[in-house]
Amino acid sequence: MSQSTPPPSAVRALPVIATVGEAYGRVFLHLGLVARAGTLPFALSVLLTGLGLSAMRYPLASALVLLASLVPYTLFGVSWHRTTLLGPTIAPPPLLPGWRQRHWRFLGYLAAVILIIDGLIVVLSLAGDVLLSLGRTETGPGPAAQIALFAVAALVIFYVLLRLCFVFPAVAVDESYGLRHSWTHTRGQGLRLFAAMLLTVVPLVLLAWIKTVIVDGALLGGLEIETGDAMPTPEEVTAWVRDNALPLMVSQLINAAIGYIGMALTLSVASIAFRVCTGWVPSAAPLPTST
Repeated sequence: MSQSTPPPSAVRALPVIATVGEAYGRVFLHLGLVARAGTLPFALSVLLTGLGLSAMRYPLASALVLLASLVPYTLFGVSWHRTTLLGPTIAPPPLLPGWRQRHWRFLGYLAAVILIIDGLIVVLSLAGDVLLSLGRTETGPGPAAQIALFAVAALVIFYVLLRLCFVFPAVAVDESYGLRHSWTHTRGQGLRLFAAMLLTVVPLVLLAWIKTVIVDGALLGGLEIETGDAMPTPEEVTAWVRDNALPLMVSQLINAAIGYIGMALTLSVASIAFRVCTGWVPSAAPLPTST
């Protein structure tokens, strides 16, 4: 694949186990680079979280903060896709990345995919309501039917995400590439992509569960917002966060470490799958540069 001529279809089937193994190797052999790539995005996320708490009562401000929350992921995603595809020598993640044209394209496709998924959720929700109404009895739809429909909807959404995911590593390395190309190059690879992502995230889900049970139980087990039966107000939430800042900070730092390692792993899987399925190679040997 060159930068101007994506192939008409996938050129190779994705080797699932090899892809997962390579992704774990690229991340856990370069944890320092993961930390470097995540430094600015994490700082921005903390800032945006604080702004979000302050903007809870203002719908427009909350919406703007939510939109801005895509920026940290964009910065991390572009850096890590480039490091995975070009190598840490050619494209090491910069501590303070600049915002370039590739970041605008990445952000634009990220917003487009979110809109596609939101639309899909609406359609699936309406379809689910219709199906449940057709099978409704006097006691209402059973929990098994509701769980089954939710599982099917989740699988459909995840499948669509996987079919569109190649656009992100492609634009990170400045390819002329769009959602249509991703859909074409992942045709017939959906189950392999699903298996690779599943094998990648299951250990992280277990790790996050252990962290929640053990660490959060020790740090936050006795912390409650005392408001009686009423919902806490923004002022009460802010006061509670201020009074319990240290255990919350420790818990959030651990969450951030797990989260960024998880992002790096899933981004690596997407990059490796993109490279394998499209036959992508750099059009020329680029000079080492920051992203």
